[in-house]
Amino acid sequence: MTTIRNIAKLAGVSVPTVSRVLNDQRVDPVMTLKVRQAAQSLDYVPNRSAKRLRGVGNPLLGAIFSDLSNQFFTEILKHFEWGVSVQKHSLLMSNSDSKPEKEEELIQVMLEEGVSGLVMAPTLEYSTKIQELIENDFPIVIVDRRMREMEVDTVTINNFEASAKAVCHLGNLGHSEVGYIGGPIHLSSANDRYLGFKEGVMKAGMYCDENWILFGDYKMESGYCLTEKLLSCKDLPSAILVANNEMVVGSLNKIHEEGLRIPHDISIISFDDFPWSISLNPPLTAIAQPTQEIGAKAASLLMDRLVDNTKPPQTLILESNLVVRESCGQGLVKINQKTKRRKI
Repeated sequence: MTTIRNIAKLAGVSVPTVSRVLNDQRVDPVMTLKVRQAAQSLDYVPNRSAKRLRGVGNPLLGAIFSDLSNQFFTEILKHFEWGVSVQKHSLLMSNSDSKPEKEEELIQVMLEEGVSGLVMAPTLEYSTKIQELIENDFPIVIVDRRMREMEVDTVTINNFEASAKAVCHLGNLGHSEVGYIGGPIHLSSANDRYLGFKEGVMKAGMYCDENWILFGDYKMESGYCLTEKLLSCKDLPSAILVANNEMVVGSLNKIHEEGLRIPHDISIISFDDFPWSISLNPPLTAIAQPTQEIGAKAASLLMDRLVDNTKPPQTLILESNLVVRESCGQGLVKINQKTKRRKI
């Protein structure tokens, strides 16, 4: 990030002169023009957080999440906000809508607003803007997903193990064939869930046709459309794992629209568990992520980073919990003492 020393060097003036110009104090008009032109060419961002730390207001933190319409992220943010508010920090929140270009703009806005640290659920696993923050020792914590080739404080769960455990649960119920509706594979969370699914299929000795593996964008409409595509296959699995709470709502809508019964016609497991899961008919078996712990750990990491930014970054991998309910039934039908695939 550009400093006033960089501006002073480019403009050919002293650092105090740059400081006076940027603080709108009276300076020779020619020098003022040079400083402002240099600042503009270097994309200078005023360090308003430093002003706060000198006694003007409470330190301000920023939160940029890829989808704040998703209850999973809002739950994390709620507990993160509680964690930092205890330390008298204020929070500026924003939603990138899973758009990398919007995320970059929001980071810039946050810096201009003077945030002293950021918590993010980024849209991509690599970002030159985030890398620039890291290289300049700007306090930042990543949640839910890992950043590729970046050393940064991170809080996530063991997505691989969670998916594998869910598939093994289906195998223990007697299911021999299973389908998968996953998220955007370029994200570590989605990729790990898919790899865990494959591991579970292999360990349980189950079968998964390539047409039963579909990837979406973690949105409700995506879950609906992909379930529609899955149900159009000639042969169907007796169970499916859906990789997040938004897509499972779309998936359930399509299953009910087709008049299929859960779990008699098809069993389903969701990644993410929320209070409404028990209100469904039947209640939904789900992988519960520790959103409260994720938010609290992220707040703790950022608070520590603000105090001491010299220690190595940490990656905290938390455990999830498979909550078993009634949306998964027995997977085998006995016919003449032989097991047979169920077809819808």
